[in-house]
Amino acid sequence: MKKQTARTGKPGQKPPGKKKNNKAICSSAKSSDEITLNSGKLKQILDSLVYPLYVINAENYIVEFANQAAGKFKKNRTTCYQLSHGRNSPCLRQDHPCPLEMVKSTGKMARTEHIHKISGRTRIMAVHGHPIFGKNGKVDKIIEYAIDITDRRSAEHLLQTEKNKLQAVMNACPVALLVIDENNKILYVNQAAGNFSGVSTDVLRGKKCGDVLLCRNRLLGEKGCGTSPLCPDCGIYSAIKSGLENRSEPGTSGEQILGVAGCSESLWVRFRTAPMEISGKPCVIISLDNINEQKKLELYQKKSIKRIQSLIKILQYDSSSLQDFLDFSLQEIIEITSSKIGYIYLYDENTRQLRLNSWSREVMKECRVLNPQTCYELSQTGIWGEVVRQRRPVIINNFSEYHPLKKGYPDGHVHLDRFMSIPVMVNNRIAAVAAVANRNEDYTDRDCEQFTMLMDAVWKEVERKKIGEDLFRSREQFALAVKGTHDGIWDWDLKNNKLYLSARWKEMLGYRDDELENSFETFSSRLHPEDAPRVMRHIDQYLKNESPEYSIEFRFRHKNGSYIWILARGEALRDEKGMPYRMAGSHTDITERKQHEEKIFLELEQKKRSLLEAGEIQRSLLPGTLPVLAELNIAAWYMPSQELGGDFFDLRHNENFVAVITADCTGHGIEASLHATLLKAITDRHVQVLLDGHADEFLNLVNQDVISYFHTEGDFPVMFAGVLERSTGIFSYANANFEMPVLFPQGQTIEKPEGFHLGYARDTVYKCQKLKIPENSTLAIFSDAIIEIDSGETRVFSRSHLLETLRGFSGSAQQNLEKLRTRIRGISTFPLKDDVTVILLEYLPAVKSEIIIHNKSQIENATAQLSEKMFACGYEPNAVSAAAISTEECLLNALVHGNHEDPQKKVIIEFYIDCGKTIIRITDEGRGFNPQEIPDPAKPGYLKTLLDTDEEQKYTHGRGIWLIKKYMNFVEYNQTGNSVRMIKIRPAAGPLYESLPKDEPEEKPEYSGEPPAVCFDYQTVLKTGLSIPAGYLLNSREFGILIHLGRRAYNENLRIAVRVE
Repeated sequence: MKKQTARTGKPGQKPPGKKKNNKAICSSAKSSDEITLNSGKLKQILDSLVYPLYVINAENYIVEFANQAAGKFKKNRTTCYQLSHGRNSPCLRQDHPCPLEMVKSTGKMARTEHIHKISGRTRIMAVHGHPIFGKNGKVDKIIEYAIDITDRRSAEHLLQTEKNKLQAVMNACPVALLVIDENNKILYVNQAAGNFSGVSTDVLRGKKCGDVLLCRNRLLGEKGCGTSPLCPDCGIYSAIKSGLENRSEPGTSGEQILGVAGCSESLWVRFRTAPMEISGKPCVIISLDNINEQKKLELYQKKSIKRIQSLIKILQYDSSSLQDFLDFSLQEIIEITSSKIGYIYLYDENTRQLRLNSWSREVMKECRVLNPQTCYELSQTGIWGEVVRQRRPVIINNFSEYHPLKKGYPDGHVHLDRFMSIPVMVNNRIAAVAAVANRNEDYTDRDCEQFTMLMDAVWKEVERKKIGEDLFRSREQFALAVKGTHDGIWDWDLKNNKLYLSARWKEMLGYRDDELENSFETFSSRLHPEDAPRVMRHIDQYLKNESPEYSIEFRFRHKNGSYIWILARGEALRDEKGMPYRMAGSHTDITERKQHEEKIFLELEQKKRSLLEAGEIQRSLLPGTLPVLAELNIAAWYMPSQELGGDFFDLRHNENFVAVITADCTGHGIEASLHATLLKAITDRHVQVLLDGHADEFLNLVNQDVISYFHTEGDFPVMFAGVLERSTGIFSYANANFEMPVLFPQGQTIEKPEGFHLGYARDTVYKCQKLKIPENSTLAIFSDAIIEIDSGETRVFSRSHLLETLRGFSGSAQQNLEKLRTRIRGISTFPLKDDVTVILLEYLPAVKSEIIIHNKSQIENATAQLSEKMFACGYEPNAVSAAAISTEECLLNALVHGNHEDPQKKVIIEFYIDCGKTIIRITDEGRGFNPQEIPDPAKPGYLKTLLDTDEEQKYTHGRGIWLIKKYMNFVEYNQTGNSVRMIKIRPAAGPLYESLPKDEPEEKPEYSGEPPAVCFDYQTVLKTGLSIPAGYLLNSREFGILIHLGRRAYNENLRIAVRVE
């Protein structure tokens, strides 16, 4: 059983542990003695009780006294727990708390419930314990009695079960259910009722029905619901009262509209009552259902029907004009919204003006404004213009209230109480503003929605009537236009394949109207044969919706046999599925325009050729080839931003010095190129001064001539001039505001000397600066286009980016220039916004090397070292290949024919390589030979004789020496013939010149040092032919294979395709 809390003791008793009153102690002792003395009488009284009663010793649980209802016990031996429970230990469990312990701990009377076994039956007993205090003030004994409450607990459980069932049934009901007693208070309430009022069901119990409904009238009565003067008129209150008074009646039902406290809107409720009894008392059960949305829907449906009726009436109205139609529509809208007045203003979103279109009749009767304004700027309007500014409806149900947007209305204006205005939207633009006002009740969002839908339908009709009026006018205008135009009109009925051709259409071709029939054949048969497929394809694509418009130019045959140019345009009408059913358009004679375009085209082609020629002329001003010098490797790149550019550069040299000039003229294109040409001519006059080592004096002289010959105001060129002393690497330079060069791999900008733009002032004095260029370093000279690359808004490549890029470069000047171009191409498109000039001066010392080999396996390493050093000095791949093949051939001859492949003998290779020439000396330890005795293998007669006699071994002899003489610039043997000296002069190369921005040079892969592979397999060659790449150099072995392939094909009477790129 559930543990019960202890009850309080008798008044005046103090709990144990506190100081007790002596008088109370004496009184308790005396009471104890009297109980003992009068035990006989007391026992008779206690035995008459129907429930068991004990007197129990508080210390040892021994029952000192028990009445007859408690049963038999052995005196001084029986404990309370033995007697009542038949157990051997005290009751210490939570479900059987010991009353003796409870009394001892509190000193007060205690009550609890135990489950006892009585005559074999389980009974629920209410056990009561009362303290008896001893002389020492402590609890000495307790009086304990137990009352059987089993039947009462069963009844209570049954009653609670029934209540739970009732509550479960009520909670299952979706509508609010209340059980109300005769005091008009709620006994039971389901969850739906809590949801109905927004208050928990626990709070609602004991409340009244009006509290659930939040009825506004309940606040008027002193005691709430049922006491207000308005309650007798309430259908719900009357139904509850009737159910309580007339219990034999079946109950009532109905609908009630209530004012809800704290809310401006009313609440519709459907109710039903039924009388009932609970515990013999009269009650009423009532169901409440919120039908507010249903009522709103019914009202909305009524308004919708009325709106449709009004719309039908409006659309059926036989108006004399568009204005008459709008006036009638406004009057119907005022009636359907139960308003008194209204207006329609037209709005122009371009001018932001509101122009009055219609006022209601009532307004015209009541308005007393003199000369009323009919056109308003939107900025002049007050709160009524918010419908346009906010682009949404505006409702004001108390127009007299203050509002900061109100500007007031003039004297004599119609008084406004309530106001509703909406924008009329057409293609997301406001076409008009409509408003109604002065209804007896507030306007709602539903009213606004009805108003908007009605005006949308009205305005669609307005647009239709406008289109009708416009169509009538356009037909008149079209008739006049067709009559006055020079275009031919056609109209094609696609469903019936009938084509109308106007008289002017036929006249353009030299025919009278009656000379050509109206048919598609008339059109298609006169198309030029070259144009017909294209025209028919375009028509087909347009009709299939694959082309957005029909507009095409073609040639049409005239009656006289010539062809005229026609511009055909048209548009198709399509059904709801997008299928065309009609197409109409015009033909315009554009022959004269085409002839003019042809003339312009020829002129443009001529100008283009002139620009190309001018570009070639300008290119001729630049160095055709770059100087080939022993100590200097030079690479250059020039790219104008247009067909012609304003940059130029020049490189000159003599035995002692190398001069470099770079210049940038203001602007781009033809004008800048003319200035650059003039400036080049000026520098040519004074270049010898620069070659003598005087960069400052050179710029001073050029500046004076620029002032004399440049007459265009504001055109001040910039220039950089420098001269390198070849033997020392000392670079002397002067600068006229050109970008300062960079030395790398150091990543260092050289010091800038004084000097303004050329031509800025005659008294400008240019100063000279000197710089020692370290060996294996490169001086990069560049125009400002390189460091001014942007993405339209942000600089993406600046001087700092250039310095960082150059620091990471390694390789020859040519390789580094290509890397720079690749880097720039990765962040921008070519051409750049300005002309590009880049010159790289790589100062390199000569390379000397000696290699000793003993066998063929060491040849590859020796030629690889040679190739690597030549590439580092800027040699082109063909020159490197020629030197490497010649070296390989000499080494093979030295090892095989000189040393006879004796591993004890050596071959010595000596290299001397600078940027201008490569000298190779190869010496073996053989007896030598006489080169003059070696036959020429290229002589046709000698070669044919060898092939005819099938002396294959002989026709391979002498081929290596022949190749060496072809590939090298100089070949010389010593007198013995065991040493050969070869020289390869580095071929002069031109600058990288990109003349036309649209014709970007093809990207060439960086040369890896490995020659491209050529397949000499006989079976493969027979199938695919022999392809030899451009610039590929054959060695003697490959020459032998080639001759062998030719001989075999000759013997087998086969053909081999040989392609040399």
